[in-house]
Amino acid sequence: SEAGSLDGQNTILIGRISENPLAAAQNDALYFRFSDDRSTILSNEKMLIDPAYGARLGTAQLLDAGNGTAMLVVTAVRDEEVSYAAAYLGNTATLGTLEGDAYIASSTGIQQFKFKADNDKTASLYDQLMSQKDMLRLVLIGGGVTLILAVAAVFMIVKYRKRGK
Repeated sequence: SEAGSLDGQNTILIGRISENPLAAAQNDALYFRFSDDRSTILSNEKMLIDPAYGARLGTAQLLDAGNGTAMLVVTAVRDEEVSYAAAYLGNTATLGTLEGDAYIASSTGIQQFKFKADNDKTASLYDQLMSQKDMLRLVLIGGGVTLILAVAAVFMIVKYRKRGK
């Protein structure tokens, strides 16, 4: 179908690499690239893939599309392998177990990979906590309760010291 303007939009591309021109256009950006004739997945720095085996793999890859948007590319050489990769995204039980930027799927299971370094963890814990309004309220309430308890403890110590003398 016609893509229209995808600028500034998160995009999901699903289908065989040979029949999905938008996915094929992203081949150079994929972590698991396809051969020029789109007949197999090629080896990369994380995994050595035999061409016959690469033709029987599906893949799901999360890419940075720029401008704060992302692109999820779920593709393979054949429809059966596309369904292997898509099955993990469509099942809530397995979706929560997925980690990393990409995974390859076959009839026997998946292998997950992390290609991109975590740059989002550079903010300090204090900054992360204070950016959440609910957390800020909770910290203020907790601090107030702690202050009241400390003042009450001081008053009790002063009161019972005088009685002891």
